[in-house]
Amino acid sequence: MCYTLHPYEVFAPRTLSGAEAGNRRARRAPRVGVTVYRAVVPLTGFILIFRKGKKMPNIKSAKKRVKVTEAKTLQNKMFKNRMRTTIKKFLAAVESGNKEDAAVAYRAVVKILDQAAARGTIHKNNAAHKKSQFTLKFNKMQ
Repeated sequence: MCYTLHPYEVFAPRTLSGAEAGNRRARRAPRVGVTVYRAVVPLTGFILIFRKGKKMPNIKSAKKRVKVTEAKTLQNKMFKNRMRTTIKKFLAAVESGNKEDAAVAYRAVVKILDQAAARGTIHKNNAAHKKSQFTLKFNKMQ
């Protein structure tokens, strides 16, 4: 798959606050000298942001893991984007008060949440919680 690359400016590293310093998962700005790129996926228009200048592993299996991880990350991002869009459509249908549109959107949102839980994109309890919320909203309008 071919991406068109658009370089962003290089960010300077920043000092982390106390809460972020204790959190190992806190997002950090890339090091100076590392260029951040934005790739636009053809047809979908999906925007992928990644960094150039990272070290590539030497071992063949590790190289493959890097490629597979990047591909899976992109697939998960695209799936989550589709899931969020479906949820927004359902909420808009509920707000509009149209029962037929809301029923169709409800079935679609339940299906995509079940798929997300089965794939491991979101936790099964998270999917169950969301489905419960959406069921309550759907039943309230009837």
